[in-house]
Amino acid sequence: MISRVSSNPPRILQATEADFQAAIETEFIQNSAIDPGQFNEIAKFASDQAIEHGEVTGLPITEFLNWKINESQAGFARPTANTHALLLHNEDGGAFQAKLNEQTWNPEKQRYGKPYMAPKLDEGGFPPAYLPPIAPVIRESLGVPIDGSFWDYIEAHPEITIVTTEGAKKGLCGLSHGHVAIALYGCDAGSKKVDGEHTLIPDLARFCQPGRTFIIAFDEDSNPETVERVNRAIGRLSWLLGKENDGVTVKVATWDPKDGKGLDDLVVNRGAEALAKAITSAKIPPREALWQCLDSHNYQLGRWVEKAIESHSPKNIGFLKAAKLNPNIELVGEPYEDEKKGKTVILQDIRTFEPRTNFDFSVSKILEDNNGGGLELTVSWMDRSTVRTRKALIKSPETFAVKDFLLALNRSLKTPLTAKLKFDELADLLQNRRTKYTQGGGLVYRLADRVGQQDDGTWVFDGSQFKPDGTATTERESRIVFNQALIEAENIPSPAIAPQSPEALPNLVQAIQAFYSPEALPHVWLILGFALMGLHRREIMATVGEMASLAIYGQKGGGKSLAQKLAASLYGLHDWSLSDVSVSQFGELAKSLGSLPIQWDDPIRQGRYAAGDEEKVNSALWKLFTGLGRAVRGNSQAPNTVVSVSSNRTLGAGNAAIESRLIKFIFPLHPVERSAGEALRRAMNQASGGLSQLLAIPYDSQTIEAHAAQLLEHLSDSDSRNSNSLATLAYFTQQFCDLAGVDFDALTFVKTDICPQTNEAGAGKSDLANFLEKLAILKSEGLAGDWNLDEDTRDRAGGRYLAVQMGGLWDIFEARFKPNYGQSLIAQLAEDAGGAKNQKRRFVDTRESAIAYQRAVTAWNMGTGPSDKPLPLVRDRQAKALLIPYAVAQAAGFFPTPEAEEVAPVEAVEVAAPVEVAAPVEAVEVAAPAPVKVQPQRPKTLTTATAQKAKPKTSPDTGSPLGTWDYDPTKIVKAAEHVEYEAEFTYMSEEAEPCVA
Repeated sequence: MISRVSSNPPRILQATEADFQAAIETEFIQNSAIDPGQFNEIAKFASDQAIEHGEVTGLPITEFLNWKINESQAGFARPTANTHALLLHNEDGGAFQAKLNEQTWNPEKQRYGKPYMAPKLDEGGFPPAYLPPIAPVIRESLGVPIDGSFWDYIEAHPEITIVTTEGAKKGLCGLSHGHVAIALYGCDAGSKKVDGEHTLIPDLARFCQPGRTFIIAFDEDSNPETVERVNRAIGRLSWLLGKENDGVTVKVATWDPKDGKGLDDLVVNRGAEALAKAITSAKIPPREALWQCLDSHNYQLGRWVEKAIESHSPKNIGFLKAAKLNPNIELVGEPYEDEKKGKTVILQDIRTFEPRTNFDFSVSKILEDNNGGGLELTVSWMDRSTVRTRKALIKSPETFAVKDFLLALNRSLKTPLTAKLKFDELADLLQNRRTKYTQGGGLVYRLADRVGQQDDGTWVFDGSQFKPDGTATTERESRIVFNQALIEAENIPSPAIAPQSPEALPNLVQAIQAFYSPEALPHVWLILGFALMGLHRREIMATVGEMASLAIYGQKGGGKSLAQKLAASLYGLHDWSLSDVSVSQFGELAKSLGSLPIQWDDPIRQGRYAAGDEEKVNSALWKLFTGLGRAVRGNSQAPNTVVSVSSNRTLGAGNAAIESRLIKFIFPLHPVERSAGEALRRAMNQASGGLSQLLAIPYDSQTIEAHAAQLLEHLSDSDSRNSNSLATLAYFTQQFCDLAGVDFDALTFVKTDICPQTNEAGAGKSDLANFLEKLAILKSEGLAGDWNLDEDTRDRAGGRYLAVQMGGLWDIFEARFKPNYGQSLIAQLAEDAGGAKNQKRRFVDTRESAIAYQRAVTAWNMGTGPSDKPLPLVRDRQAKALLIPYAVAQAAGFFPTPEAEEVAPVEAVEVAAPVEVAAPVEAVEVAAPAPVKVQPQRPKTLTTATAQKAKPKTSPDTGSPLGTWDYDPTKIVKAAEHVEYEAEFTYMSEEAEPCVA
């Protein structure tokens, strides 16, 4: 058996030689209306093993096809007698084509091909036309002598019309019904490119005598792409046939595709009369004439000027010598004698080239787009002794003036080219080059509308393209050209896609696992999953009409911004980052990136710019979610991508419309293994080698709907659309992990970790209010108190604040509640509300001493302790604190309202010792205790030594206190030994060092 080298075995059409021959006879005679006598003339059958006396004596099919056994290009392994073929020979004995009893698998197109094989051509050879031996009955019907070569007779009689078609059966059908027909392998097989130019194959060129008429009768097809390809082939072939001789006439026969695809189908369905009518009514196709333009010479454009000189005149000997060195001077013909003033002189015809440019060009692509399209030019010029050739993209408006044309060339080629052209000369040149391109079968391409995914689903990058399913494709197949002008004019990033490799994603995962802590890895997988989700934006929008963006929060040092770069490395944009942009610039970026998520790091600045930035970002998030754009001076900026934001500030806080259009979670702060950074960088550079695998992942809406139904039960306080957003994220995260070899249950992690955070965001409270509510819970649980809180501190102006020692409190807070915001965000929000960060305040030295004091006060109130009330704790430990305005904390419920203070009972409350928190615990809502108002008991006197220490520092000029008290950190004095002092003077002096909360 001749077996195709592929994952799929050949498909056997007929098992035995007899069945195969019977099927071929039916196919040719009945199904293609071929004369039985003509069929018998060409029918040569063979098996691929010729066996005599039990031994293999030859390999007829392999030898006919000019293949070597096991040659990889042939796609065959071991030939056997089970493979049969109809061998189609030309009249001269040459091989045209073999039809087999099997179909071989095409791994590139992922389908079985037609059961035809063409012979392997020798190097430089041209594909043959089908010039078969003609049966006597057909010769007689055509008026061709029975003896001699049929095709030599046709060549010698240009008055005989030739029909060119595609496929051997169609050619034999035409011959069977009174038409001299020459068949090609296909519509494009009438020519071959030689040195970049299409050349007519010799089997057709031999018939191009003056007076000959060719009728092109290629297949009629209903597929628009096939129709365009056939029309292009007809235009090229008609031009080449006419180019061979000015006396050749070329016409094109057409018929209704409903009557049959090929001319044999037309005869079977409508009779030979229908074919005759199509041929007699064939029309001359329109042909675009070449405009006369400047000549090309020595990589320049200009004019040749001819004149004669005296070749042996002493005056011109130097000129003739120079002509041998100057490429712009050519001697024409041989010297000749002429009479001049009665004397015989020897003259030489010469021509000199007068250049108008220092470059030459040809059209390599005609481009279309919504702005008038343009041309891709192949430009050549001399750079000293070296010829340079590069591609240049010229937009149509840049051809309206010579100046604009030169500027566009120099910009695109980044080299100085000069010209002294008139506009008419430039117009003639451009039209001439366009016509040569189209006459040579050049295609019309579309200029990519954006970087990444186009409207038809094709992925277009600089140097690589993919079909929507991730299969690699080419410009010629997709008919789309990467838009380099978009990169240059709009400053749009251009991804660098690495060579595709199945190892790219596993290598990236291994590097990530070596760099991040195990606690951070789930969040990294979610960020990568969102990038994959963004790559499938077009499918998601087509199905549900909306798609959320991603917002990641967390303290610096955890690697959240790096995780974003890892996500961008999946599509080669990890070396690009978005900086401060205007609304218009962001709109143009979102419009020009097709399904390539934008990674936006810290888009909201601090201070007076924050409100404007937040409004800009929220507006962008809204437009990205719905896919609705803005119009700027007629330029529609409909977005084609989504955004992933990493920030220490919340996005959409208190704005339910924005909250529901975001996937939000906190990125944990855990140490990273910096020594693994270089390996991670190398893996990132190759990560886009897995892009084709990621694009091939299906968008499974049914699975996502099932996920959303499960998540809805965990999102009681959230907008219902969040369940679909998180379900989509979980689905694509799982798909990435399964593909890259990561053991991770994305849906379970989203349920247990992300849904609680989403519920918090959905409650509609600001993050600062949320923080203060939970801070009250920590206080009620004994995890916050005087050792990290000062509930009544003042500034110089008398402002009242809650002071929070964030450095000692945040780890406990984060482990207890897993908030959807970071420590720096709370500090920023407090400052925005009128508070201050980086302030020094004094706190009780230890939690133990504070708890002991509370117990002592409780015992005294209940009458079970000493008769004297315990003295207040001395705040002797200085630490950095965040000041939150008292009114803000009170509004959030941390302090009782004034009305509550008036009616609150003054009762002692036993405070239990806090439970040590060794690890994050599940969040349990604990109601804050009823507020207790305790009247402070101020000490009256101190001992002399203690009083000296307690004495406030005073100004040497006025004697007034400076506001900083120096307490003895080791002593709590007795009630009998005290002096009067004002407890409210607890603010810090101007000498305090600035610090970070």
